[in-house]
Amino acid sequence: MARLGALYPSAEAYIEQVKSIGLIRPWNEFWDRYFRYELQPVEGGGYSARTSRAAVMEDSIFGAGAFAFGDHAGVYGLWHALTMPVLLLRATREMFPGTGFIMSQRDRDRFTKVVPTATAVDVDANHYTIATDDTAAAAIAQFLGASG
Repeated sequence: MARLGALYPSAEAYIEQVKSIGLIRPWNEFWDRYFRYELQPVEGGGYSARTSRAAVMEDSIFGAGAFAFGDHAGVYGLWHALTMPVLLLRATREMFPGTGFIMSQRDRDRFTKVVPTATAVDVDANHYTIATDDTAAAAIAQFLGASG
C-alpha cells in the first residue's frame, strides 16, 4: 500500500518501482499498460496511483473486523445475503512469502458453505497474476456461459 498516495516523478519511475517489488513474474507489456493506466497526473507535476489509499485502508479495517470480532462481523456478516450465482477465484500464492492470503483456504471453504450458490476455483497465482491466469480466464468463461 506504500505506493498508493506516493508521488512519482514519471510514469516510468512508478512502473520501475512496481516492477522491482517482484510481485509479477514474468513481467510483460500487459503490466506496463496496466500500471500506466493506474496513474494520474498530479497538479504541480509528477504522478500518483489512481487507487485510493484510504479506500484500501478502509477495506483492510473492515476485513480485520471479522478477525477481531468473530465469525459474523465484518465481511463475514455480508456473505449470507448473496443469493445469486457467485464465482470466487482464490489465488493460492501469497503476494509476498509469509504475508498471508487475500482469502485463506479456511475462508474459501467457509464461503462455499455460507453461499450455496457459489463456485470456488483455486488458481495458482497471486493477487495480481490471477488476472492473467489461463485457469482463471477459463473459470470466468465457464461461469458466464452457465449464468447467461
